[in-house]
Amino acid sequence: MTHDEMEDYRKQLVKILSKKDEQGKFKPEVLHELQKLVVEVGASYAGIPEMIFNIHQALQTASMINMCETATRGYKIAEATVKKATRAWAIAAIISLCSMIAAWVAVFWNWGATR
Repeated sequence: MTHDEMEDYRKQLVKILSKKDEQGKFKPEVLHELQKLVVEVGASYAGIPEMIFNIHQALQTASMINMCETATRGYKIAEATVKKATRAWAIAAIISLCSMIAAWVAVFWNWGATR
C-alpha cells in the first residue's frame, strides 16, 4: 500500500465517521461503509468501535512497513557506495543503519503498545 493510498483511506474513514444523526449516533449506512473499508485495508470485522480501531491499526501497520522499506532501501543505497568511497560509505552506512534501526524500534514500540 502506498503512502497516497493510506492517506486516501484515512480521509475515507474521517468522512465515514462524520456521518452521525442529531443524537450523535452513527447513521445506518456507516456500518456498510466501514465494512467496505475494512475489506479494502485488510482489517478484521467486528462491531463499529472495533472496526474503527482495526482500520486505524491496519493503516498504522502499513505506514510502519513503508517506513522500514524506505530505511532499508536507504541502507542498500549506502552500501552500494562502498566501491566509490570507503569513508563516505562508512558514514552513510552508519546513518542509514541508524535510520533503519529507529524504524524497527518504532515498529516494535508500537506493536508492544497495542497489545
